[in-house]
Order: sequence, then C-alpha cells, then structure tokens
Amino acid sequence: MSVLESPEKDSYLYVTLETVAETWKFTDWHEPDDDDFVYKKMSVKIGDSVGTFQDSQTEIELELGDAFTSFAVLPPLPKIEVTIVERTQAVGSDTADELVLFKGRVAKVIKNQHGKEGSVVLICLPMKALLDVPLGLLCTQQCVWNFGGKGCNFDVAAERQIGTLTEINTDRTVTIPGLAPVARANFWRQGYVTRNGLKIVIREWDPSVDTDRFLLRERPPAEWIGQEVELTPGCDKSLGNCRDWDNEERFAGLGIAMPDYHPNIEG
Repeated sequence: MSVLESPEKDSYLYVTLETVAETWKFTDWHEPDDDDFVYKKMSVKIGDSVGTFQDSQTEIELELGDAFTSFAVLPPLPKIEVTIVERTQAVGSDTADELVLFKGRVAKVIKNQHGKEGSVVLICLPMKALLDVPLGLLCTQQCVWNFGGKGCNFDVAAERQIGTLTEINTDRTVTIPGLAPVARANFWRQGYVTRNGLKIVIREWDPSVDTDRFLLRERPPAEWIGQEVELTPGCDKSLGNCRDWDNEERFAGLGIAMPDYHPNIEG
C-alpha cells in the first residue's frame, strides 16, 4: 500500500527560494526530516494547474523577521526561483512520498497585504508565464537584437569591468571609482550594474562631469556599498551606436529604410 493510501499520514511542505547567490529553505513541519529546511510559520496557496497560458499565481505568505523576508521587502530584487514540494509520510513509518506542487519564479512581493501586519506575501508565477512575450520582429529604426545576444553577436564580456561601489545617493546616483578609461561618452549608457544576479540599468553616465558617477534606473540595495559590482556597457540600439561598436553589419533596425508613405498608393 502506498503512503497516499495509508489511513493515517501527515503532509507538510518544503519551500525552496533560490537566487544566484543565496538559497533559503523553509517548511511548515516542526520536525523536518531534512536538516537543511528550517521550520517557519507560513501559508501556501497553489495556483490552479491549467493547460493554457493564462495567469495562475501561487501565493506564499510568510512572517516577517528573518533574513529572507528582510531581504525580500527591499526592492529591487534579483530573480528568485521557487520550488514547492509536498511530502506525505505514513504515521509511525519513515516511508514518504514527495510531489512537486510548483516550480516558478517570484513576480511580486507584498508587505502587510490587506492590512495584515508582520507578514509578507510572495506572488509566484509558473515558468510557462515566461512564454508570454511578443512574437515576431518590430520594424522600427532601432535594432531588434539584444546587445551582445544572438543576432548582435558582439563580445560584451570582453568590455565588462569590475569596480567597488563606494556611495549611493538619494537620486539613484552611485559612485564607482577606479574604472579603466573608455573610448566614448556613451560607453556605459543603457548598460547595467550587476551583483549577485541583480541587474540595474545605467540610465546616464557623463564622463565630462564625473567618470565615477552613474545614474541608475533603480536605487541599489544598501548592502552594495563597499562591495564589488560588475559593469556591462550598453547600446541604445540606434544605427549610430551600432557603428560606435563597429558592429553595423549586424544592425537589424528593419524599419530604418521604410518610407514615410505607402509606396503602392502614394508617390
């Protein structure tokens, strides 16, 4: 007889939350069989398993007060992968069945949802939600490729630099001194700063004012101060910027030669 058919059994959850740099493991069982998992009071609502691509979100409610929840309520956040496993064990036996209930990613974090103080709710979406993207190529004057990605094929890795972030200002400007000189004034613009899997876009960089100052799209975590970060250069996807990178043969702004009139009916 399987564990699920047993008249007396206990069921509990293993929840794993993982970023590039850290992993947190929680369970709602007071005496977990796996020592890697820590007991934590929580509530889990698994979204419906549907055969379509409609949104079906899973919610994990946790109590505030530990390292993970303190980290999760301070955006911006890196990608957080989520795995929820249900373990069912027969009473008086070491035999157990494990079933993966959910695999996905944290999409949103809500603190004190519906006025419930001292709580954090993680809104999680399944991996198939990542398929909800436009198909086809846009015919505009901007290149359709991601800088350094497939189609562009520029060797971005060779241009990256490592620096120590020394200051974060209230206007989202950060100071990263000691970087090697670069050739152009738009070198870092539209690139990004990365640490532990969290990428933040560089909105502006003006070497004529200060080569050490970078205006970011979002304010980075305070923990970044005094830590090494990786800087990746950027491209605004214009033909001019593509020429700056000596990569014009890969430019894919499909609408750049499109006339501003209908050639079949207008002259």
